[in-house]
Amino acid sequence: MIENLKAIEEIIDNSSVIIFLWRFVPGIWPVEFVSKNVETTLGYTKEEFMSGLVSWTGITHQDDALRLEKEVEQFLQDDIKEWSQEYRLFSKSGYIRWIKDYNKVITDSVGNITHIQAVITDITSTREAEYKSQETENKYKRIIEELKDEYFFYSHGIDGVFTYLSSSITDVLGYFPDEFMTHYSEYLTKSSINEEAVERTNWSIKGIRQPSYEVEILHKDGYIKRLEVSEIPVFDKEGQVISIEGIAHDITKHIKTEELLKKESYVNRAIAHLNNKILYSQSIEDISHFILEYAQKFTDSPFGFVAYLDNKTGYMISPTMTREIWDMCNVKDKDIIFKEFRGLWGWVLNNHKPILTNNPSEDSRSTGVPSGHIPIKRFISVPSLINEKLVGQIALANSNRDYTIYDLKILEQLAEVYAIAFERKNFENAIFESEKKYNLLFHKSVNGFALHDIILDKNGKPVNYRFLDINPSFEKLTGFSRENVIGKTVLEILPDTEAFWIEKYGDVALTGKEIHFEKYSVALKKHFEVMAFSPEKGKFAVTFHDITDRKIKEQYDAEMKELGKIESLRKLARGISHDFNNIISILMGNIGYISTYLSKDKDSHMYECSQSILLALQQAIDLTKQLSQFAKQSEILYIPLNISTLIDGSKKLIESMLPKTIQLKYHVDNTGYKVMGDASQIYQIISNLSINAKQAMIKKGGILEIGIKKVENKGGTYINLTISDTGDGIEEKDIERIFEPYFTTKKNQGGTGLGLAIVHSIVTQMKGFINVKSEIGKGTLFNIYLPLFEKD
Repeated sequence: MIENLKAIEEIIDNSSVIIFLWRFVPGIWPVEFVSKNVETTLGYTKEEFMSGLVSWTGITHQDDALRLEKEVEQFLQDDIKEWSQEYRLFSKSGYIRWIKDYNKVITDSVGNITHIQAVITDITSTREAEYKSQETENKYKRIIEELKDEYFFYSHGIDGVFTYLSSSITDVLGYFPDEFMTHYSEYLTKSSINEEAVERTNWSIKGIRQPSYEVEILHKDGYIKRLEVSEIPVFDKEGQVISIEGIAHDITKHIKTEELLKKESYVNRAIAHLNNKILYSQSIEDISHFILEYAQKFTDSPFGFVAYLDNKTGYMISPTMTREIWDMCNVKDKDIIFKEFRGLWGWVLNNHKPILTNNPSEDSRSTGVPSGHIPIKRFISVPSLINEKLVGQIALANSNRDYTIYDLKILEQLAEVYAIAFERKNFENAIFESEKKYNLLFHKSVNGFALHDIILDKNGKPVNYRFLDINPSFEKLTGFSRENVIGKTVLEILPDTEAFWIEKYGDVALTGKEIHFEKYSVALKKHFEVMAFSPEKGKFAVTFHDITDRKIKEQYDAEMKELGKIESLRKLARGISHDFNNIISILMGNIGYISTYLSKDKDSHMYECSQSILLALQQAIDLTKQLSQFAKQSEILYIPLNISTLIDGSKKLIESMLPKTIQLKYHVDNTGYKVMGDASQIYQIISNLSINAKQAMIKKGGILEIGIKKVENKGGTYINLTISDTGDGIEEKDIERIFEPYFTTKKNQGGTGLGLAIVHSIVTQMKGFINVKSEIGKGTLFNIYLPLFEKD
């Protein structure tokens, strides 16, 4: 045990640790010694503890007291000599303090426990920080766990011979305390810092307290330890120095860490500089030379090479063989291209693993060196990999010192840089070749090509797009020159561009999905087959070709087919209507004759039957009239007609047949637009569609709207006649058939199925077209397109 507790107390009072010495009386634990700085941490004076006025168990937190008691009991039962515990204490002011103690059992000469000694540290701030940061907790635990391995207490007389050493010296220097009980200078190295250490100890022996200093001491295993020492002289009553007491702190790791950090800082700066040089390198050969230059510098290696694997042959090519190797090597037929991988460097390539050997001649992986090769005394090499793919190698030899694991780590960093640079250079070469092919396709392709970036509004909605590049075929197909397009938006060049194009292309640019479709461009008056994709977010590329001729042919073929069908139906209708008229005439004559002999009062039943027959025959007459109208294609005479005037003239007729529950709205201005047609046919179009709309709204009422406007469609200018209702709507499955003769969706409402067929026939004869949009429960819209008549 330390001889002079007062001297220790003075040392400890200047530190953050508290020393306690309890006499071994379980349950009572009288305090025989406590350092004065206990008052700084807990508020109680050392006298309060040593007098028994304050007991350690009395100030222990109630949640920890039982646990501590059981742990100590178990430690002693298991004959454990040293342990540490963390728990809470109440300070004199009532605050809770977290402490950690490091306990040691002290026995007498026969092995009986006499005392428990503890080194106590206030860890309150650390424990509070644990709640904020788990990382702080981990660091703190490591510090606490390693504390006993880094410190030991000592004392020596004025003759320099140790009189006390704490057992933790074994953790720090490897010696047991009794092995080290010699002059303090016995194990000092010959380092110059120990000259200062001896001088400071001599001043302490003279009674002059010294600041902390460093010493170098040999560990029992032969390596050097760096210690930081704090010591004070101990005086007797007469003021004479009788001993020196101190604490030694092992700072070897910290010194090495600082040195390592300095080296790593240098390496990191060097690699950053290397990366900058590589970035502007023109070839893989230049990159290889730079890598070798830095690898030699970091490892103090006179010889080495950096090589890469040829993608096509798989051979290793070394453009960097150091001049010393090349000049001194007398291997026959030496070359920088290696087709076979042999020896240590070959093992690295074959196994994709690094090698570090400071005795190559005895390494089992070595096959020796060829005749005439320079001797290899030390060797280190790493493969250069990217995504587990081997791209090259760094190899060095014959450093004037042993290679270390740290050297290996540095080379692995360089190998990673080399792999990335190698792949980047290959990628650049591939891009160059790809650009050549792209430029060929770009300029020679018969398809139009354009690159754009999408323009968004503040809500992120596509509202326009800008031309970034176009090819010659684009100019040919659109008629726009490159200098008038690049940098401009589509709405600057084609203000009438439909929203469809912007929406479609915006979706491609923002989502990255490809689209392929056919579409008529109103602005260019052509049909195009289009494929669009996104090379990067916010941009899209378009390839397209003109399919107008094909579309015109398809439309002509379809129209001819439709006209053929209609002509066949007309022939049938002419025959049927002629026969029907003959039959109906006979029936009408006979029923009319019979009815003149019937009395409405006397023969009421028969009279009603005759009237029903006459009504049915009248409906048959109306039907034959529609058939006749459908059949009379060649009898129509077309003249220029003011479409606005015709529609305006139909207003009274339409209003007269609508119930009050249906509102009629007209969107027709006196525009003067003319179409080539027959007035009665146009009235029939309006009448038939209005009757259909009325029947769709007869139950619930609604709105019937009729309007006209001029539009561009299918490469021409048309008058768009619209007739819409808010009625029942048409099922999707029926829309394709509504223009077929005798097809009706109003089978229970007396529909004949000829109304829409007649409308379609009239529109087709006028070289127009018709389409329909409908939704169940919301209504139906008919769009009729009739060619605009222009004088020229």
